[in-house]
Amino acid sequence: MFSSASSVLTRVFLGSMVLAAACGGGDGELQRLRREVAKLRDVQAVLLQRVDALEKTPAFAAGAAASLAIEPGFSPRLGKEGAPVTVVEFADFQCPYCQRAAGLPKRLVAEFPDDVLYVFKHYPLGRHHPAAVQAAKASFAAQQQSKFWEMHDLIFSGDTTQLSSEVLAGYARQLGLDMERYEQDIASPKASLMIVSDKKLARSRNAGGTPAYFVNGRRVSQDTLGAAISEEIAKHKTPATAPSAPEAGGG
Repeated sequence: MFSSASSVLTRVFLGSMVLAAACGGGDGELQRLRREVAKLRDVQAVLLQRVDALEKTPAFAAGAAASLAIEPGFSPRLGKEGAPVTVVEFADFQCPYCQRAAGLPKRLVAEFPDDVLYVFKHYPLGRHHPAAVQAAKASFAAQQQSKFWEMHDLIFSGDTTQLSSEVLAGYARQLGLDMERYEQDIASPKASLMIVSDKKLARSRNAGGTPAYFVNGRRVSQDTLGAAISEEIAKHKTPATAPSAPEAGGG
């Protein structure tokens, strides 16, 4: 199931970090990598607990996992935390349809400022879009410096068929990122783990092609996205309090 595969994946990444620590760098670098390993273990433990809990739910057992909410996790997001509606997009930076819809997150959050939290998750279709994984890692590195959405907009505003490492680094410099940190983050096991986790989640929810949208865990098309959001908002509205009846008697 999900947990066993996820554990194997994490052991691979953690092992690569330990090897890197043993092969080079001073004591300071070794300590930094050990801290990163500890953080990844903590994150993985939480993720596995959530996956185990999900697999035990009646809905999952009945094959209805696609209707369950998708947690934002550590993914970049826009909008109000705790909003009644969570929109999750699975996207590929080399997908032309994703590029056409690149302005949608900001438009939806502007239209529903108190009701929508918009979450971006990576679903690079590497075989068809060979530079999509590197672009996803570049956006992850930008996220570590609080510039994910700026990188998102830059990538989608340019030629997405040309996303070499040099082009992506140029975008990072344009955003004023710390380039030493950018290079470390783009090459980090954490970047790879984030992307693989998002892809696995997308496949478990039968996301199909990109962009794929989920509103409070329900798969919807781009054409019905606005209606689905309005429907969910209506479900969460507090019913109006009925006016009090006038007291009898008096006069």
